[in-house]
Amino acid sequence: MEATRNLTLAPWRFVFLFAVATAAAGMAGWLTFRYGGRQRSVLWVVCVGAILFRAILWPMAPSLSTDILRYVWDGRVQQAGINPYQFPPNAPELASLRDEAIFPGLNHPDWISVYPPGAQLLFRAMAWLTSGSVLVIKGIFILLDLASCGLIVLLLRRHGMDPGRVILYAWHPLVLVELAGSGHLESVVIPLILGALLLGLDGRVTAAGLVLGIGGALKLYPLLLLPAVVGRRPWRPLVAAASVMVASALPFLPGPVAPLGAVHRFMREEWFNPGIRLWIERGFEILGMDPGSTVRWGSLVAMGFIGVAVWLRGPLSLVKRALWMLGAHLLLIPNLFPWYVVSIIPLLCLTPIWPWLWLSAAVALSYLFFAQIPWSVPVWVMAIEFVPLWAGLLMVGWQSRSWLPAFGAAPTGRTEA
Repeated sequence: MEATRNLTLAPWRFVFLFAVATAAAGMAGWLTFRYGGRQRSVLWVVCVGAILFRAILWPMAPSLSTDILRYVWDGRVQQAGINPYQFPPNAPELASLRDEAIFPGLNHPDWISVYPPGAQLLFRAMAWLTSGSVLVIKGIFILLDLASCGLIVLLLRRHGMDPGRVILYAWHPLVLVELAGSGHLESVVIPLILGALLLGLDGRVTAAGLVLGIGGALKLYPLLLLPAVVGRRPWRPLVAAASVMVASALPFLPGPVAPLGAVHRFMREEWFNPGIRLWIERGFEILGMDPGSTVRWGSLVAMGFIGVAVWLRGPLSLVKRALWMLGAHLLLIPNLFPWYVVSIIPLLCLTPIWPWLWLSAAVALSYLFFAQIPWSVPVWVMAIEFVPLWAGLLMVGWQSRSWLPAFGAAPTGRTEA
């Protein structure tokens, strides 16, 4: 029973149940894509299932990831009138805020918070609205996740596609586990990304930049979508995004610039499921070179080149450009936590490219991290995750004679100019 409440004690059981759920959801998705057509009854079944599955996971205490406890903690620190970037949770100055419900479950209690200022403002608001209740916060996040389903339906209709294809996101086990189960911040970020894409489709690029700025103030990666939405005159949306980022930081100034240091420490010290990043660094080590800063800066330069290519690639649809940016980010980061992959699943409803679909299912195997002592992701798990992904991207790219379709083939039906 304890293993059911704490899935870190039963990682193999979790993987088995996840595989069964993925097979069932995959079959339902295949039937919907193949035979769903535009029957309204199909969309109703998808919506009812989406609500039901999230309701089942809502009361479960997060165990595979306890990031939501850090949201509660950072909000509590701010309620006490303390800058969340000033002290780590285990600092003597915060001893009076510790309890037996939240503090013992915090990851890295010796780290200053890595969450950007916009997220901190959200945590403070949640602390005020929910009194730090994990259950209530998860409930709010589930409502926002359901809103994402609605926005995906709007995107599908804008592209002349069957709205029932939202099943790929609405019933995806990874989405359910990470958002309804663990309560990750992606529940807030993904509707912002989808809203920015809808604004971009309408040509409202400044508003899209503003919305992406809000997303970037919560978690930095939505800013990667700016090259996809800004168009040929990027200055206004870029200024809009930058203005939001600066405004969100003002309440925490003057004070230490700890967020930058904390993010740098996270990128330098955290090492989880890195994919191709692992083999690149191993190659540097074999050559007798220090891979650290070289690979980090190389990844940033690569993302910069990809961003310019996406910005200049006019014929690509907005959805493909967004998938290119988010997909490249997942391939290059040193820590591929399962909930990071959730960000591309809404786009797969429009562009169901099989290597990305594979990753969205196989990434759950990384929770076998908890199956061995000391905790680590087995090499064979990373092989299962990433070898089919890279082979599939190469195959799709070769078949189309273009690398960009490997990240997002053109959606069937009407697309924007």
